[in-house]
Amino acid sequence: MENDQTQPTQPITPTLSPIVTPTTEPIPLKPSRLPIILLSLLSLTFLSGLIYFYLQTQSLKQIKSINTTPSPSTTLAPSTTPIAQDTTTWVTKTYILKSDTAVRGSYSTNLEFKIPSDWTVETIPKDVENGIITNCADYLIESPQSEITITLSPICPGWAAQNSPWPKDAKVVMQRQQSGNTGEYTKYRLRFSNINTEYSYVDAQANDLVEDAIIITYTPPNESKDDFYFIPASFTTTSLKSISDKENYLKIIDQIAASIALK
Repeated sequence: MENDQTQPTQPITPTLSPIVTPTTEPIPLKPSRLPIILLSLLSLTFLSGLIYFYLQTQSLKQIKSINTTPSPSTTLAPSTTPIAQDTTTWVTKTYILKSDTAVRGSYSTNLEFKIPSDWTVETIPKDVENGIITNCADYLIESPQSEITITLSPICPGWAAQNSPWPKDAKVVMQRQQSGNTGEYTKYRLRFSNINTEYSYVDAQANDLVEDAIIITYTPPNESKDDFYFIPASFTTTSLKSISDKENYLKIIDQIAASIALK
């Protein structure tokens, strides 16, 4: 019988490998962008506020300008004291006109008009037989350097009106309500020029009622129809063709024309 020999078994010791703990490098933290974003939003808000405030201010200025600017008038109101420039000083010239008619007998009226203080007037008497005005004269109005001469010439011997259409280049220098023997009407004083740039002034009541003269009217204080009367006159200028400051001179002449009256 065979001996059953059994070798003792050596215990097997397991080999243990060391556990290696992995090391992780720290991840660098990026700086936060939140403060920059907030600062940008605040800057945009502030800038938007400034822009809005500026636009509102400009809008209010425009509204104020519109509300305070007077609307131009379509009616040319007559001026009792003509003002062509703020620095212009005006004086009133008065001349006594003597008349003698079968209806009214002998009477006198004052012819008045206004001119700048540095302008002059020369009276040139003229002989007229059987004239309505017995001391008839022309009135030569001159600018300071005699560049322009205006002639105001009352039509003394009588006058028969000749009507015509409005001149093509006519400019209204005066418009006002006028009383007359037939009641109230709108009176216009027009300026127009000829080929030589000489200017003439005439009166009109409507487009087809342009007179060939200016009508210097007298309105009595009591507005009695029997006391209304008028004197026709021509009002013309010498040529303004070579005048450099023509427009300013025309403004002055227009004011003189609008101021002519009987008192």
